[in-house]
Amino acid sequence: MEPKHVLETLNFIKEAFELTYKSRDYYECKSELIEVSDLDFNSGEPGDGEQFIRPFSYSRMHQFLEEIRPWDNPDGCPSILPIDTAVDDAAQARDRPMEHDQMPGIIEGTKWKLLIPEESHLLFRLSHHTPWNVENFIDQCDYEKPHMGCYLANNLPLKEIVPSISETQTILWVTGSRFMDEGYQNHKVVPVTFLSGSGSSVRVVGGYIDRKKLYIRLTPIVDFVEGEKKKWNEFVQYLCWIVGDPIGNTT
Repeated sequence: MEPKHVLETLNFIKEAFELTYKSRDYYECKSELIEVSDLDFNSGEPGDGEQFIRPFSYSRMHQFLEEIRPWDNPDGCPSILPIDTAVDDAAQARDRPMEHDQMPGIIEGTKWKLLIPEESHLLFRLSHHTPWNVENFIDQCDYEKPHMGCYLANNLPLKEIVPSISETQTILWVTGSRFMDEGYQNHKVVPVTFLSGSGSSVRVVGGYIDRKKLYIRLTPIVDFVEGEKKKWNEFVQYLCWIVGDPIGNTT
């Protein structure tokens, strides 16, 4: 039998899903069930509430990139961010620079692990002819840290301070999936942090459920239409988010 707080969260997820189905592509309606706020791109500090991910050191990440020089790898891709127009191509582009048989990836050497749950196909939706896909989950596989990360690739354009339905449902699904594992049921909060990309635009989305309310936090959108080299600082900062430190009180 699941603990009371887990049952309450799962029931809330069902209710929140029904609310998102009433919207089209973006969640713009007002509800006491969902609160949207800003998220600082550099520090990871939210506009309100507790912080759950501290981005990796920018200087250390920059040094690491200079050491592994992924741009010199002939089999690699110029980008590991979900910014491709085609969802399937985005997934392939993210995979290559992280494969250990080709070159050291940014995940290697950290406590994070890449994994694709068997249920990952449930995160594919075709709504109003707008495909989106979530894969390449990032998990520390530590029952003391329920935090999870992932990548969301979406053909729907991003809107500042407005979450898309795919972003909202991703948080709900990942939280529910996590609570199905008994090892994490002592936690009351499951922080979900992911890169959300559409076309050449990317942002970080953080979310969690607490006391029957969904909190969604959004960083400003960065457009890489001219490529990563034109906005190299921002590109490196996104990598810092991928391997950030899980923090905060989740129990």
